[in-house]
Amino acid sequence: MSATRANVTNTAGTPDTTYEVLKYGTWSFGIVNASLDTNAQANVKLQISPDGATWKDEAGPVTINQNAMDTLVASIFLKYARVYYNAVNASSAVTLKIYFQGHA
Repeated sequence: MSATRANVTNTAGTPDTTYEVLKYGTWSFGIVNASLDTNAQANVKLQISPDGATWKDEAGPVTINQNAMDTLVASIFLKYARVYYNAVNASSAVTLKIYFQGHA
């Protein structure tokens, strides 16, 4: 599964799609900064939750530069996971491609 988040200028941060990961034995997120602006950086972190309402930062934050990629993998197993992201600078819009991949 994948999603593109274009023209992100929010520096406070926002959560992305919540995934129920209990059915997967192994899973991870890959995040690509596909921004056109060479100065566009994004911060990303992995959040996990037992109930989909209460969230814990599990991995990151990681800063991803333009045309770069990073991965987020949990070391703690809970039912839900999501990526939380923000632009480093509001004047440099960020485009992120967020990939969720898992298998039983």
